Amino acid sequence: KDVKLAVQTALGVPRLEQRLLAGLKILPDEQTLMDLVEEAIALDFSLIRVDPQRPGMLEGLAGGWLILEDLSEELRSDRELVLTAVRAGGWCLEFASG
Repeated sequence: KDVKLAVQTALGVPRLEQRLLAGLKILPDEQTLMDLVEEAIALDFSLIRVDPQRPGMLEGLAGGWLILEDLSEELRSDRELVLTAVRAGGWCLEFASG
């Protein structure tokens, strides 16, 4: 069973607003409970709920209709946002902060 779907069903937190940790490991979106059992990872999770606007920002940066230059300095220093923007266009790196 999909871990993020199970969290969404149980707690009502949308998949795109979830960051799940198993110990110190961030679980990928496609992680399943069976994978965790096979990897012998402890089933002790932490849920971090991200800003509901974040998925839209990631989609916009990946699609090229939102550019890093237009984001606040705090968001321009966010590793995931910067890497998403750079994958869409390497020239965006010059607008990363700190």
